[in-house]
Amino acid sequence: MLLTTKEFQLWDIIEIQADATNSYFGRIEEITIRYTVIRTLELRKIIMPNFNLITCPIKTFTSEDIVRLETTFSLHYDTDLEKAEEIIKDAVNKIDFVVEKDKTRILLDSFGDSWIIVKAQYFFDPNAGELVPVVQSDVNKIINDACKTYGIVMSYPHTVLTVDKNDKNLLGSLLFLMKKSKE
Repeated sequence: MLLTTKEFQLWDIIEIQADATNSYFGRIEEITIRYTVIRTLELRKIIMPNFNLITCPIKTFTSEDIVRLETTFSLHYDTDLEKAEEIIKDAVNKIDFVVEKDKTRILLDSFGDSWIIVKAQYFFDPNAGELVPVVQSDVNKIINDACKTYGIVMSYPHTVLTVDKNDKNLLGSLLFLMKKSKE
């Protein structure tokens, strides 16, 4: 079946969900009657029994004309979201491998304890010669650079501690908390 299917072929880039915790992302190097060889990004050879390819979910990349990807990041609550959306969208759309730029979206995903979670959704041509992790890394870098350039504060996990200055046990409490945070 695999030798005659048109769903994927030699040199296609695919991701196979082998089980609940393991997935393999790589390029198909060989298809035989019994197994398929996949070369991962780490240049490891995965020999996958063809039974797995028939029964496991497979995401194809190079057999698609375009693929939608997304990256998630967080912004400070004081961020002007309209301004940030415009700046980040423009930055993502300046990347050559991003296609269908009119469909690029910056979406408010949810609210965290100390930040707003935002997603950038964009499309790219998987046949343009770039691998998905490289594309995502480049998008992450350009978003980070745009935020730094335009003073958009990307948030990070932190804890605010308010202490009464008249508390006699202040030093002991602070030392206890510092010790606990290192554990």
